[in-house]
Amino acid sequence: MRAPSFDASDMNQAKLTAVFANFRARGIDLSPALMLLPNLTKPVEITPQGQLRVEGNFPTRPLQIQFAFLLQQQGGAWRLDGVAVDAIPAGEGQVSAVPVPAMSATVAAEDQRKLKKKTEAAAQR
Repeated sequence: MRAPSFDASDMNQAKLTAVFANFRARGIDLSPALMLLPNLTKPVEITPQGQLRVEGNFPTRPLQIQFAFLLQQQGGAWRLDGVAVDAIPAGEGQVSAVPVPAMSATVAAEDQRKLKKKTEAAAQR
């Protein structure tokens, strides 16, 4: 389920597809994460905009799947309002979960490229 602002925002189906494009391009299979419990890398918080922010990872190998979600309360339920995901080499140090913009649910392809560069730089340390 998604929040109404998800449909009205720049985060439409095409952009959501783009968020996962790097997984498809790299041939990464996300199905192993279905059998694992996620690890939260930061405390769950309510943003100043009233969104629930959840960040963490799935301890998959050889790549660890990292995620960040923004959820908005609608009709007594939390609905997806923003998402960011990536996969980094497991065991190469803890990298904080991918950022979701606090003011916007937009995750553009440029943001994904910047995130990939940061993740690669952190993995080389």
